[in-house]
Amino acid sequence: MAESVGQDDFGWFTPADLRQVILAIHQLEDWKKVILVGGQSLTAWVEYYKIELPVFEGPYLTADADFLGTKAEAKVIASYLRGKAQIPKIDDHTPNTAIIEFTGEEGTKLLIDMLVGVLGVSTEDAAKLAVSVVLYDWQPVQILHPLLVLESRCANLERLPHKRENNGITQARVACLVVAKYLDDCVTTPARRKECLRAAKRIAALAKSSAGVYVWREWGIDVLDTVDPSKMPGQFPRSWEHEIAKVMRKREIALARRKPQCIS
Repeated sequence: MAESVGQDDFGWFTPADLRQVILAIHQLEDWKKVILVGGQSLTAWVEYYKIELPVFEGPYLTADADFLGTKAEAKVIASYLRGKAQIPKIDDHTPNTAIIEFTGEEGTKLLIDMLVGVLGVSTEDAAKLAVSVVLYDWQPVQILHPLLVLESRCANLERLPHKRENNGITQARVACLVVAKYLDDCVTTPARRKECLRAAKRIAALAKSSAGVYVWREWGIDVLDTVDPSKMPGQFPRSWEHEIAKVMRKREIALARRKPQCIS
């Protein structure tokens, strides 16, 4: 970037700040192309499902806000917020399309990362599965799907050491609570039966992935706990047992590899 941006130089997003950003997004011709991701997407789902949070560090689960969006969209958003959009140079190696700096409702300097993608999630899935949600009495906003929020939180912990500090581990635990609520919504709606089964299949795939095994091994975060087989339709409980067995084999291998080698 043209200038080095340090996270410590910025304050924490409040709900009022997020509302202003959503209003800015609605200045775009197609606001649905901009998708809330990262820690703020998790916070949004926590509010939507009215989830009681465990103890965590700081005033909120996350400090800044991340969105999938283009540099052109970033410029419109920055203009509405009376901030500035920094655009990466061609030789900058960054996932950002832009960084927006602006002054929040409480007079603090805030940061928005506009991103080209989300770690651990395909860009196609992020766009295809994004959900339009109304928080409080605000304008709607496109939010990363709960399943993808969980996948991204696990990938962050596996691949980015700095995400294991502050609230990173707590975010993964909370993402499990969000997915459990999402599945509860699915199972109580007959028309969403297939969606429910697809979601469970995706959770099983996450549990078997390197990221899913990693968060289980390191912190006991078990993404399988988001699924209650007794609530699922049809013959699901029987097929779920087979999925669990596959996951257990993956975990046994991971534990065996972690054991120190004996010196003869």
